[in-house]
Amino acid sequence: MLEPSSDRSEKLRGELAARLERVRGNMSDDDFRRLVADIVRTAQRFEEIEAYERSAPTPLPGTLAAVKESETRAP
Repeated sequence: MLEPSSDRSEKLRGELAARLERVRGNMSDDDFRRLVADIVRTAQRFEEIEAYERSAPTPLPGTLAAVKESETRAP
């Protein structure tokens, strides 16, 4: 079970800030907070995508997976 979003966010924010602090360089406090917040949002989005993909049904053997129209066009 996933932790509640705000608890998970705070835990992730603390862990990331601690890991990034030593390579922070001369970033201002505000810039550093924005960087950590952006990374937290990105990490949470990836978690959401992975959770969705785990719950999405897989195609039956011998059938074709649904392909989006944009994927069938050549660049």
